[in-house]
Amino acid sequence: MDPQAPPADAPAAQIHDALAAFIESDRFACVGAKNALARETVTHHHYAMLGTRAVLKCMSWRISTHL
Repeated sequence: MDPQAPPADAPAAQIHDALAAFIESDRFACVGAKNALARETVTHHHYAMLGTRAVLKCMSWRISTHL
């Protein structure tokens, strides 16, 4: 876990800012994410434990509605 990452219960704006800073950093090489950040199209969501059927259904729906 990144020691500079905000806690899981932090306000959404704080989490978005930390994510944006990480994407902009030299440690992160994904140009697709850098492009999405520059275009202000990055979204983030919080889910319960990954791997559960309910979370998978929610994630699948969110992905399908953004294609």
